[in-house]
Amino acid sequence: MYFLRACRNIEEMRRIIALTIILILVGATVAYVGVNSYLSYNSPSAKCQREASQGDSQVGVILVIPALKVQFGTSSGVFTVRLSGSACSTITGFTITSISPLVSGVVGASFVRYQGDLISGANPEPISEPASGSIPVSNVTIGQSYSFTYAITEPPGGFSSGTNNTTVTFTAAGYTLVTIPLAGNITSAVNYLTSTYNPHLGLIPETPNSSAYWLYSDNFLAAWALSQYPNASAAVAHTAANISQSISDYHLGNIVNQYEAMQVSSSCVFHAANNYTVSSSGGVQIKVIVNNGTGILNHTQYADIAFLDALCQNSHGNTSAALAAYNIGAKMFDGTGLRDLPYNQTQQYQTYKLALFIFAAADLNQPINLTALSTLLRMQAASGGFYTGYDAGYSHGTTMTNTETTSLALLALEMVVNQEPG
Repeated sequence: MYFLRACRNIEEMRRIIALTIILILVGATVAYVGVNSYLSYNSPSAKCQREASQGDSQVGVILVIPALKVQFGTSSGVFTVRLSGSACSTITGFTITSISPLVSGVVGASFVRYQGDLISGANPEPISEPASGSIPVSNVTIGQSYSFTYAITEPPGGFSSGTNNTTVTFTAAGYTLVTIPLAGNITSAVNYLTSTYNPHLGLIPETPNSSAYWLYSDNFLAAWALSQYPNASAAVAHTAANISQSISDYHLGNIVNQYEAMQVSSSCVFHAANNYTVSSSGGVQIKVIVNNGTGILNHTQYADIAFLDALCQNSHGNTSAALAAYNIGAKMFDGTGLRDLPYNQTQQYQTYKLALFIFAAADLNQPINLTALSTLLRMQAASGGFYTGYDAGYSHGTTMTNTETTSLALLALEMVVNQEPG
């Protein structure tokens, strides 16, 4: 009897183990199916399908960003297109189907690439990934407005296949072919700024080893210039962000500084500047330059104000006023430097005005004065910083390198590099 009961217990145990295994397998299967169903339901393609069935007209829209740059003095240039990839499907082809006025070499050409290779069925642009490409063109006019339509190729079931019926309009811009290599100058200027950065204050001093830290203009310009560095490492980007945050931490309110016109400004009137000390502690002075004086600076007397006015007007879309102001400043260049009221008083050219001359030219799609660019580069010290001034013999004399001048020079060189198609 004992033997029979033992056998029955073993059989029951086996059935329990078998049932447990079955339940585990069933549970795992249900979980697997559930997870896959969830992932499938929330996949980009599934979301696109649902949004399309709900009538969303933006499903699968691909953002096409064109640029047409023409070398000054020629009708030849480079046409570039960047695609912001569809969230619905891969892209296997892109072609321009028509362009008006006609630009030679664009219609029907395949030139958009992903990771260096032309996009195709064998090399599709992945979902939501960017792609871009450039192609040489001719018969182009600077300042001319162009429009085009295009065709997108996608695998079966894609939402963006066919010709895009929305007209894409853009304007051809000019660029100056610069044969002077600028990468080394740019890197040296970046190293100069980052080497003097004080991590405890999150700011850069006026000059190396100085106890004065200017929020505006020095650190405002330095943060911007470092953020534009094309080869920025994580450390450089972090420094730029820290400087911007440090400026913000002082809660300066709506102060007005003339260099804000290089980005955006509510007013293109430039008042005289006043200097203020924000804080002074432990031998360190935090300062700021504010353009809140009673006098108004005249752009016919000051080259920097002429260029800043040009940049400000351009940001407001006042192209004619911008070019007029730019030309006033450009006429002050005498082949060596900007000969304006301060020069006539001191017989010393100011380096930062060369930088503004070059920056404004690039911003307004005007030819860059290569003599001015060459002179600007001559003012760069071995440390990477830029001397603040020089005389008719290009001697910087007793002037020093500083953060403001170096930041403006760096911004100008970055603009030159960005102006050329690449």
